[in-house]
Amino acid sequence: MSQERWLKALLRSWLTLGLVLAALGASTAAAAPLLHYALDPDSSRVRIRTGSSGVFGFAGHEHEIAAGHFTGTAVIDSSDVTKVQFTITVPTDSMRVVDEDESPGTRAKVQRAMHEQVLETQRFPEITIRGVTFAPTGDAPGHPGPALAADLGGELLIELTLHGVTRTIAVPVDIQVDRARLRARGKFQLRHGDFDLKRIKVGGVVNVADTFSVEYDLRGTCLGPEPPK
Repeated sequence: MSQERWLKALLRSWLTLGLVLAALGASTAAAAPLLHYALDPDSSRVRIRTGSSGVFGFAGHEHEIAAGHFTGTAVIDSSDVTKVQFTITVPTDSMRVVDEDESPGTRAKVQRAMHEQVLETQRFPEITIRGVTFAPTGDAPGHPGPALAADLGGELLIELTLHGVTRTIAVPVDIQVDRARLRARGKFQLRHGDFDLKRIKVGGVVNVADTFSVEYDLRGTCLGPEPPK
């Protein structure tokens, strides 16, 4: 074989190798794993705080209400955290009044009224939340999102179903996520009228408040790239 033919063959070999490596690289990037997380209700915290005249504010007092139990999962693209999906289900009868300055008898009375008159737990046994998209602060529309990061602030678009009414809302969130753990926390407000929650009469007068606040601190553990069995 002449030197010229040998050089041409060598160039073709290098070109073929380059194309193979490029294809493998593209395949690896496209196959970035989806990481599955299970939310832990024991280490998480969800609190509703009311005003003294709110739909949850009975007898002219402010109240603090906790989600006693919930189940939830999250799926995050390890190469782009804006591609996140999660679901949370809260049994309405798990909502508990946790006011520290009230007697056990008063807490039980308020809780019973909340279950029967406001949440109507027999008709609406669950509150569900479905995460749609996450937009980090300063992220340009259409721009690929960041990979897993220690701490990201932004806005989470969710579909919230409460009292049989589903609303799509944007809530502020701070997310800490890696390949082992997930934490999402934030605070937002809801309008009771948007979910057709019954107004409570105190002394024959309907007490009306526009909003109540929801504060959450959700923690989860990564189950790996495969969905939970």
